[in-house]
Amino acid sequence: MKRKLLTLIILCVTLLFCIVGLTACGDPGKSAYEIWLDNGYTGTEEDFLNWQKGEKGDKGEHGDPDEDPQGLDFNLLQNGTYAVTVGKAKYLESIVIPSTYNGKAVISIGRYAFEDCTSLTSISIPKSVTSIGESAFYGCNNLTKINYFGTIDNWCEIIFVDFHANPIAATYNYGGKGKLYINDELVTEANITAATKINSYAFAGFVSLTNISIPNSITSIGSGAFECCNNLQYKEYENAYYLGNKENHYLVLHHVSSTPNSIAINDNTKVIYSSALVYGNLNSLIIPNSIKSVGRGIFFTLSFSLNNVYYKGTSVDWSEINGIDMVDVSSVTLYYYSETKPIDSGNYWHFDTDGITPTIWAIS
Repeated sequence: MKRKLLTLIILCVTLLFCIVGLTACGDPGKSAYEIWLDNGYTGTEEDFLNWQKGEKGDKGEHGDPDEDPQGLDFNLLQNGTYAVTVGKAKYLESIVIPSTYNGKAVISIGRYAFEDCTSLTSISIPKSVTSIGESAFYGCNNLTKINYFGTIDNWCEIIFVDFHANPIAATYNYGGKGKLYINDELVTEANITAATKINSYAFAGFVSLTNISIPNSITSIGSGAFECCNNLQYKEYENAYYLGNKENHYLVLHHVSSTPNSIAINDNTKVIYSSALVYGNLNSLIIPNSIKSVGRGIFFTLSFSLNNVYYKGTSVDWSEINGIDMVDVSSVTLYYYSETKPIDSGNYWHFDTDGITPTIWAIS
């Protein structure tokens, strides 16, 4: 009897090892739970689920007590705040970035932070984030919902290092599916009210954006801010296209037509966008003294065609334009306005009797 019982026990143990062996060697594709075990963790599938959620189970905390519930990584910055990267959350479909970690603000999304997170379809970004690093969302070709918990004005002032730092642009080469939500409300028309600047790439790749209202408080617009906004509507004025608001349709010169040889920028314009003259074929340009800011390299692509720039202000006014120190004018001749014939030497101009044609003062 004892011998039979011993044999039964041996058979049961053998069967148990067989079951374990079959489980381990059956389907070559491992589950997330199995991968978790392979990485040195121990516990049941329930323990694994609690670890994913970052919850405390009956047996205490699972993993690092400071670990993010979603598995995100947080890097401590010199100022005591944090930058976030994907960490163990690479295969999640939805990610919510917290505004704080360990009691400190999360202010940055790191360089390459979510690169190639192809499962990611939705991300929530807190108002605390003020900068997003290089190619942070490159390759996130299924990211369709970007939910920002701030205002559209706050969004404008985030520092986006490049085109692919903006999560809206992540799907531009995949049908432009990325959409911006402000506090869960879809944005198709951006009504900026109080921002003083629109940073580089702020709306890059925002294909579904059709209208934008830019307030008079804007003093600068970064390069690429409206890059690939293919459905954005503009106000046309004498072969040039502008963005603005109900009171001033011509606040920002966005781009010019490729056909005219000369253009006079509207007298109500305050900002010349960085790529405004890229597709122009100009040989002369009249710039009003209302301009407060210009994009870097606005004359670069016109270096072979643009000869004369007529500015409706003084040399002092010109030097005070924001960004003008970054503009290379060596390829053009710059003239300053003088209604009467000046007595000192220099480059000056005035309007001809028709009030339209710029005429250079001949200084004897």
